[in-house]
Amino acid sequence: MAAFKTTNEDLDKASAAKRAFFVNLLDLSWRLFGVMLGPLFIGLYIDSQRTGSGKGFALGGFAIGMVLGVVAIRGFVLKLSKRGSQ
Repeated sequence: MAAFKTTNEDLDKASAAKRAFFVNLLDLSWRLFGVMLGPLFIGLYIDSQRTGSGKGFALGGFAIGMVLGVVAIRGFVLKLSKRGSQ
């Protein structure tokens, strides 16, 4: 029986795939960080400037951040699927 031999080409492909995975993971992370926390912090700032103790703008910012997060993930998946089909 012939044993499975790992070549340098196989190792290079695996290394490139790992690198691509972590680059894409980092890309998605910073996008989600910005689109989800930005509106939340803006809402918290607006609530802190108002005299009332309500947190309506913070909750609204959170909801907007969640919607923008879904849009960002959808765009990221579409980008990856286009890149994978080429």
